[in-house]
Amino acid sequence: MSSSAKMIKSILDPMLKRPDHIQTAALVYRVTPKGIQILTVTSRGTKRWILPKGWPMEGKTLIQAAQTEAWEEAGLVNVVSPAFELGTFKYMKHLETGLPVPVVAHTFAFETDELAKKFPEKGQRKRKWVDAKRAKKLLKHPEIGTLIDTLLVRFSERSSK
Repeated sequence: MSSSAKMIKSILDPMLKRPDHIQTAALVYRVTPKGIQILTVTSRGTKRWILPKGWPMEGKTLIQAAQTEAWEEAGLVNVVSPAFELGTFKYMKHLETGLPVPVVAHTFAFETDELAKKFPEKGQRKRKWVDAKRAKKLLKHPEIGTLIDTLLVRFSERSSK
């Protein structure tokens, strides 16, 4: 690419770039005698392991929308300690049209001791409790791995008090 083409590209790219779309995600966890376990679910389309997530919902905060997604996709029914924001991760979502769009997923941690046997997307997804190390491997996303590490640090700080 010529230097003038690079200059034009550097000027136009910021003007043409769309802002990232916003989603909300739920990192559902439970405390066991062996440590923290993370709830993973499969996506409906590709069946790969993911965190429950979805678009913001009118009339709900992002944390409320994340809890709703966790109910619909994984059967979260009982949150046993205050939920909190862990941070964000970015990924490319492919819309029904096939177009990829950049997404920033605001991720909230929900501690639970109970999942419902029946939930809205039960027949469309599998769910699995795994330890943190296995969750990082299943979820295959470095930024989610960092969020899991953040949860573990926060939990160890809470446990040491």
